[in-house]
Amino acid sequence: AKAAVDAWSKAAEIDPKNAEALNELTHALYFYGDCHLRFDEENPQLYKDTHEEGTKAAERALAAMSPAFADKMAAGERIEEAVSVLNASAVPALYWRSSNMGRWAILESFATLLSYKDEIRAIMEFCLDADPLFWYQGPDRYFGVFYAKAPGFAGGDMKKSAAHFNVSIDAHPNYFGTRILMAEEWAVKEDNRPLFEELVKYVQNGDVNSIPAIVPENQCEQRKAAKLMADIDDTF
Repeated sequence: AKAAVDAWSKAAEIDPKNAEALNELTHALYFYGDCHLRFDEENPQLYKDTHEEGTKAAERALAAMSPAFADKMAAGERIEEAVSVLNASAVPALYWRSSNMGRWAILESFATLLSYKDEIRAIMEFCLDADPLFWYQGPDRYFGVFYAKAPGFAGGDMKKSAAHFNVSIDAHPNYFGTRILMAEEWAVKEDNRPLFEELVKYVQNGDVNSIPAIVPENQCEQRKAAKLMADIDDTF
């Protein structure tokens, strides 16, 4: 994972306008942080910094693919307004930006996460409209997390959360990350241990090769599942 980050970083340095390389870099940084550094309890700062770096890489990708977007950002326009000049080709960079930023903000503080909620919501609504199928129904998965994590006064809605999670699970039942996120964010908040166990055990017993393109991701989710089950009595 680190080798991939280094390789895409080098490619982006060679050609700073290479939006494809920057898209791959922001995705690689997210994977490196979420699937490796999150388990390294001795280096929490690197974990947080990696997701911040991923956020910035995505912003460079957006600027590379759209001079109009770059001009709006340089003029001080908010990103949720600047996205109006983008089209569906920007969804990968926007999705991985929000994924990295969400992780970084959680690690920073809950107050930081709340401060970015309107921005993240607007960007993911753009993604949901422009390309709802991206990354195994990723925009719906993201809103599953968003509506579960946000308190009621900030737009949280557990029914909306469950609906978005279920859309994503129904579309790609063997993308294990959706079930892990629903267990962590929805089942825990609702104090629903039976659902938590059902979701996590599905991942534990699942075939990581069921979607060949994402074997490493599904292996990562099985590692998360093992930890969730080991800690279940502390969680509930």
